[in-house]
Amino acid sequence: MRGERYVGRTFRKFTTYDVVRDEPGAVVLLNGNEAVARGAIEAGVTVATGYPGSPATYILENLALAAERYDIHAEWSTNEMVAYEVAFGAAATGAKAIASMKNVGMNWIMDPLRNSVGLEIKGALVVAVVDDPGSDVTTNEQDSRYLARFAEVPVFTPATIQEAKDLTVEAFRFSEELSIPVVVCPTRQLVYARGNVTLGPVRRVKRRAPRLEKNFRFVTGLGVMAVSRHRKHHAQTLKRLDGMVDGLSWNELKLDGDEEVGVIASGLPYSYVAEALDSLPFRDDVAWLKVATPYPLPKGKVAKLLKSVNRVLVLEEVEPFIEEQVMALTATIREHAEVLGKSTGHVPVGELDRMTVKEALCRVYGVPYKPTAPPEHIARAKQAASKLPFRPFVSWCPGCPHLASYYSLKKAVRKLFGKNYNVHGEIGCYQMAILPPVEMVDTCICMGSSTSVGCGVYHAGAPGKNIATMGDSSFFHASIPALINAVYNKADITVIVLDNRTTGATGHQPHPGAFGVTATGEPTRTLDVAEVARACGVDLVEVVDPYNLKETQEAMERALSHKGVSVVVCRRVCAVIAVRQKGGVTSPEIQKYRVDEGECTNCRKCMELGCPSLYIESREDKPKIDRLTCVGCGVCGQICPVGAIKPEE
Repeated sequence: MRGERYVGRTFRKFTTYDVVRDEPGAVVLLNGNEAVARGAIEAGVTVATGYPGSPATYILENLALAAERYDIHAEWSTNEMVAYEVAFGAAATGAKAIASMKNVGMNWIMDPLRNSVGLEIKGALVVAVVDDPGSDVTTNEQDSRYLARFAEVPVFTPATIQEAKDLTVEAFRFSEELSIPVVVCPTRQLVYARGNVTLGPVRRVKRRAPRLEKNFRFVTGLGVMAVSRHRKHHAQTLKRLDGMVDGLSWNELKLDGDEEVGVIASGLPYSYVAEALDSLPFRDDVAWLKVATPYPLPKGKVAKLLKSVNRVLVLEEVEPFIEEQVMALTATIREHAEVLGKSTGHVPVGELDRMTVKEALCRVYGVPYKPTAPPEHIARAKQAASKLPFRPFVSWCPGCPHLASYYSLKKAVRKLFGKNYNVHGEIGCYQMAILPPVEMVDTCICMGSSTSVGCGVYHAGAPGKNIATMGDSSFFHASIPALINAVYNKADITVIVLDNRTTGATGHQPHPGAFGVTATGEPTRTLDVAEVARACGVDLVEVVDPYNLKETQEAMERALSHKGVSVVVCRRVCAVIAVRQKGGVTSPEIQKYRVDEGECTNCRKCMELGCPSLYIESREDKPKIDRLTCVGCGVCGQICPVGAIKPEE
């Protein structure tokens, strides 16, 4: 692979060469991300785009791994909208393309996605979106199926790792036959899980030479053109789509005819149903419909189930998306089953698990729910858990340069403004600045929002100096338009770019300002955040090393005192990458630090940094440094007022 040696040392993880194997019939162990990537490869994808974001990051990573072998163009785009538009451009020429992203990334693509429906692409275009029930790694628990329905494009939801691959292949077929984008929407639990997958053949049909037709075919229409395309989409495409999903084998109906209760399940909850029924006494008295296409629903199979049983329990994650459609369908059926689910309180909103599904089934049948573990075991586990020390859900990495940046920022703003300041954040590693001991973020909506929100607070006349903080990847993703807006509309705001030379929170993927390589490891130009800021019209731009606390604080004070828009770029490579490139935390290249207990006055100023390598064993004890995790940044030594923190000999 091109650049494999360099790429492997920096950011390539959770990829497997099983994804690129050309051995039809071979059974391999894949996770859900790998399975989606493999499905795209088997379908003959030639252009793959994406923006890194857990839990979807490694779809594109695995396609980048296969790029050279299967002649795929794989790229990390600057944001999700660009990723979709690049994929659309490729599909417009007759190529097969995929754009991958996390759930909130789908919000970014809604403008081009909705406008491209009806333009009748020549190739195939699949959007792989990973939802996050439970909001474990994302900022909200949104249900992307609603966005697919709003765009009027079909959406597939796999229930197993095998289906993640197979339904991706099927999504390409649907897109090619219908000339519309198709969404594949697995969930976090599925893409992080692993399972056996039987590989299929890799499609290597040589496509005709790409060409973009110059006949207004791919031009968003106005007036009559837009209306005619919309009506044609309903009259022809969606009507044909209804027939296709009803005949789809993955929309599987099991109905003997004498059952009283039916279950409609989609995605991972179907697997929970299958597992729960194995241990329940009424397992043979349940009809079920596994839905692989929540939009459009296989209406014929749903109607057949509704006519055959007395009650139907709908099991799906996050919102009652299928349930609402089933309820609407009952209006067309004279005698139908009672529909139970989230709206009736039988199923909770949000994430489901095996126990929740089992409890819902027992409730419908009027059977007492018995947890798998005996009550006394559960009570003992709760009692033991109550005695465990508090462990934060997230924490900084030892030596993180962002910690040093926030420490200097806090010193600068308190010196100049006391507590009269507002800090606006974005999504990334630095989002943890909300938590103690940093506590430096007052607002945080999404990527690109910090500067815009800060401008709004300023123009509203609220008191306090406004400061926007963001990462370098977020800067290129969405913050440049906001920076231009701040300059153009004469805001008084200081922008702090935490430039750790990578997309850190999602696994160290490259971006336009990092590594100087593409997703496939090819050398490319590196853009400079400071130069871009100056090109946007910012008069005061400074670049500092956050490990140098004195230099950083002085630069921040100058920027904060400047009237108008100012930018400080805190540039220091991510500590995880720096340590990895030196050979790990045990490498002799890393200078460890220690606390001289004889000189330490126990003032605990060093603990204000928030570095996890600094710890206190008890209230009376002096701070210590965990030498197993210390990366030798030396920042704590600069903070200590008595010089008690020193390099180890």
